[in-house]
Amino acid sequence: MPARPTRSSELRIDAAALPRSQELGRLLAGALRPHAGLAAAVAVGRGVLDDPGVMRDLWLVPLRDFVALAVWVVSFLGDEVEWRAMRFRVRDGKLEKI
Repeated sequence: MPARPTRSSELRIDAAALPRSQELGRLLAGALRPHAGLAAAVAVGRGVLDDPGVMRDLWLVPLRDFVALAVWVVSFLGDEVEWRAMRFRVRDGKLEKI
């Protein structure tokens, strides 16, 4: 019986066929990243949860990613933190209770 290539073999062959350019790799990773999130949302929503509304609400996935990015960026603008109903200020890399 002939040996059958595994999935990892196919991926190695695909990777070997690509040019060894870092710029191309970054471009491909950036282009495929949003599609991976959408594919995961569909796989979990339809395949695991069997939710018929997944396709209707699929446009919300990139919107959620954008909002999460905005919250992350804005988090660097302040120097105060509230944790367990106590307020702290970040100064010289350390927390000082306010």
